[in-house]
Amino acid sequence: MIAANGLGQAGDPRGLPLLEALATDPGTEGSDRISAAAMIGTFDHGGGPRHRSALTAIAADGTVDLDFRIWVSAALARYGDPTGAKQLDAFAADADLDAAVRVRAAIALTKAGDARGPDRLVALAGDRLLDGDARAVAASALSRTDDPRRVRVLALLLADPRLEDSPSGASRLVNVLGRLDLEETEFIAVLSEIADDDTVDAHTREWAAETLSGFAEPDDG
Repeated sequence: MIAANGLGQAGDPRGLPLLEALATDPGTEGSDRISAAAMIGTFDHGGGPRHRSALTAIAADGTVDLDFRIWVSAALARYGDPTGAKQLDAFAADADLDAAVRVRAAIALTKAGDARGPDRLVALAGDRLLDGDARAVAASALSRTDDPRRVRVLALLLADPRLEDSPSGASRLVNVLGRLDLEETEFIAVLSEIADDDTVDAHTREWAAETLSGFAEPDDG
């Protein structure tokens, strides 16, 4: 690894085969493989065929730490390589993975500009089997996009009594709503839609109706 890095840092192309061997070697530590792949990128102008090949090998290796695999997959997605986006989508959809990992993958997919990213964030924010903090992070990430579902997702999550077990998650959502600087009419429209939606559970509909009543004009009589 030292010799390959030395050649790579010196810009010597003789180091490239050694770096490729390291980056694709399952027996090499994940961090060293990442470093080797990054060095390949300096030769391959970042995102070239050899660079992407090294990144793909790391992303597909189940023995590599998930955080590394998500980082590498995100890089591939940013380079326009469909394998990166596909891997991120698979991570976000995998119910066997930790919720925080799934949310990170969905956020990376969204930042890469893939249309599946916001869909995954919506699904994760609405998944009542996940912990409140992860759901709040997903909703917060969605709020930073122009997705038309973002306000509804936030409102539905605020109404969920399960969020009471996650005060930090609830606080995050309140802060997000403040940051969005919504017009009152926009929030009222979303609440009205939820209150009248037969597909929404009774508790949430009641919460929406009660919240709506707080916007009612005072009785002059």
